[in-house]
Amino acid sequence: MVKFETKILETDKIAHHKIASIHRKMSEREFISLKLSIQEVGQLEPIKLFKNKLVDGRHRQRALSELGIQDIKVEILPNNLSLKQVKDIAIGTEMRRADNVAQKAIRAYRWYQENADTATREEAGIKFAIDRKEVGRVEKLEARVGSDMIDRLYKDGKVFIGGKRYSTLRTIIKALDATFREEEDVEPMSDLLKQGFDVIQALYDSEDSIGLARLSTRLKNVRTKEIQ
Repeated sequence: MVKFETKILETDKIAHHKIASIHRKMSEREFISLKLSIQEVGQLEPIKLFKNKLVDGRHRQRALSELGIQDIKVEILPNNLSLKQVKDIAIGTEMRRADNVAQKAIRAYRWYQENADTATREEAGIKFAIDRKEVGRVEKLEARVGSDMIDRLYKDGKVFIGGKRYSTLRTIIKALDATFREEEDVEPMSDLLKQGFDVIQALYDSEDSIGLARLSTRLKNVRTKEIQ
């Protein structure tokens, strides 16, 4: 296990190692979000240095510099690490940040829900570097499939509908719309119940979690009608 040494250094006096360039450049929207976060709560994650050069955290360094914050938290990697080990550490950090658009939108929407009295969807979008329309799509999707499904989408970054994989909010909503339209042509529910085991097994096999949720809802509706 690599042990890090933590220090406070002057923000503008840290040179960059060539390994720092493996990280993609943030979009302006993402950078503004990062800068706002640091302005609000401070620098939470130290940048990483190897042999006195930055290998991870160039955007945090830039944000701190633009905010006029002269002290920066750093973690010093041991000098005896190989370049491959240093690169692996830097790549691992980047992968942990790599939420897709839907996951960012869900984070933004959850924050908006918690701060609905004082915040807007647009502010949530700015804070999490996401278009406010995506935040609205999360709200629309949650109203249709429930919060558990949204939580699963955030965890996995994808859902399966009809055996197909979807990872963007727009395509998920379109797939649901198409599925609902097809319901008019589906065989009577009584016939579907006769094949119930095969249907449910197929949904499980394809990891079609939304399909399972919808089937469960339809079964409840049928049971309600039978009771009435």
